[in-house]
Amino acid sequence: MKPTPFYVLDDPYCFWHPDPLGLTRKFLRTFDTDYWTFIVETLNDVEEEKVSPASILLRTNFHHGLETLFTLIAAIVQAPDACVAYVPLCKTTQLRKIVQRINTQQKLPSRWNTDVFGWTDVAKIVLRYSEWFVEPDQQTVNGFASMWARFAREFLNPYNIDEYNSLKHGFRAQPGGFGLAVGLEESPGVPAPPQNMSSMGYSETGTTFYTIEQTEDTGRKKSKDPHVTVRETSINWSLRDVCLGLQMVSISLKNIVSRLNEINGVETEGPHYFRPENGDYAMPWGSSASVASFSTLHHFTDEGIEPWTREELESLMDNVPTDEE
Repeated sequence: MKPTPFYVLDDPYCFWHPDPLGLTRKFLRTFDTDYWTFIVETLNDVEEEKVSPASILLRTNFHHGLETLFTLIAAIVQAPDACVAYVPLCKTTQLRKIVQRINTQQKLPSRWNTDVFGWTDVAKIVLRYSEWFVEPDQQTVNGFASMWARFAREFLNPYNIDEYNSLKHGFRAQPGGFGLAVGLEESPGVPAPPQNMSSMGYSETGTTFYTIEQTEDTGRKKSKDPHVTVRETSINWSLRDVCLGLQMVSISLKNIVSRLNEINGVETEGPHYFRPENGDYAMPWGSSASVASFSTLHHFTDEGIEPWTREELESLMDNVPTDEE
């Protein structure tokens, strides 16, 4: 069997298989790069009363699309001839570190002639055999590089990470955006009347979700602290931008898979590389909400917390009466 060594972030692996190239080619032939465009087209004419759940489906798939995009980018950088093994091995925590390293052009082991990559370097690898690679101003290469850099910021945004986890696990995100307005109180403690409020921004689409935070430091080790509270976070986003982002993800994946096909000798028909017809790589950010996020968290002091240990909490729970008692 032929060994195929590669890295996932900084961890070395070796891919063993009787026919590693054949399995890799099979993986690439069956990769559906049109899935995210299909989602947009399917939900394009949804009935008005179903816009809210449709927006959540689109937003969830946007996060999923970014995760897929960066996983394949990481694969083409670190293991272009072993992507069938790389993709299931690369954990999300590792993927975020890889994306951050490309963002900051830090050292990243690769199968290429360099171990330092920026988004322009990645775009040059992907588009090396496209008809636009020879453009004097490298407009297409720079366009994809700038778009992937902005997608990377979305992918690494802590609020977006929490939102995606809330949508995936327990479906604990509530649909709907929010508005923010400010105004001076005429009397202390009495809210200003609506006509005296100035709007800071509003969006019909977004989510509200809840994340766990540990209470204020009371001398206990934070990693072992059983005392928690809940942070409520709301974020706004444009449904139009989400749909355009999904389309750009699909185009990007087509190009990456085409390059992986070339590297692994997969023969395909039809056009291999694509770009936005209008040359606008900033379309997914054309109508971003003016107020992107809002978060509330109650802050505690030592006086408001009983610093029970885990053992003391277990004892308390043992003495809690059940419904049957």
